[in-house]
Amino acid sequence: SGIVHRDMKPDNIFLIQRGQTRDFVKVLDFGIAKVGGAASKLTKTGTVFGTPHYMSPEQAAGQTVDQRTDIYALGVIMYEMVTGKVPFDADTFMGILSKHMFEPPRPPTEVGEKADLGALEPVILRALAKKPEQRYQSMDDLIVDLGLVRSGERPNVPMTAVPVPNLGPRVNEFARNAPAQTIVQ
Repeated sequence: SGIVHRDMKPDNIFLIQRGQTRDFVKVLDFGIAKVGGAASKLTKTGTVFGTPHYMSPEQAAGQTVDQRTDIYALGVIMYEMVTGKVPFDADTFMGILSKHMFEPPRPPTEVGEKADLGALEPVILRALAKKPEQRYQSMDDLIVDLGLVRSGERPNVPMTAVPVPNLGPRVNEFARNAPAQTIVQ
């Protein structure tokens, strides 16, 4: 609908009865939403508005945002749904924002109950891609892949959207001590 919510989080998502639909999803609190290309006092570049645990990297940096910011926030919500934890946490507001901007999320299967998520994990990680161009470009694209997961199929998620796992201190130690030609090969 051309609206960028900019504060998607579990507190703003309700399941309600609407007609015959029992679990109709209703999104609330459009207090900092941006409609289309409309100018707003809340859209000034360099100003950060929203809830830190659910902010996209570009939103955390005070940059211009679009629908992919809400896709990132939905990725955080899905991550939290399957692990019981948000992907990034810290003791301070700025600490959380820094992690959104610079740290890759741990894959959900390495967090919490370590459930087998199958094809859902790469979908969540693509929604959490640091670069907006590597995320889903629209909610419709995300819905298509969620539909594939639901039907037991595996969506085609580009590997550039999935973060590289931390290889651990042993690999880092090897890289520090190995001859340069070994690393290049």
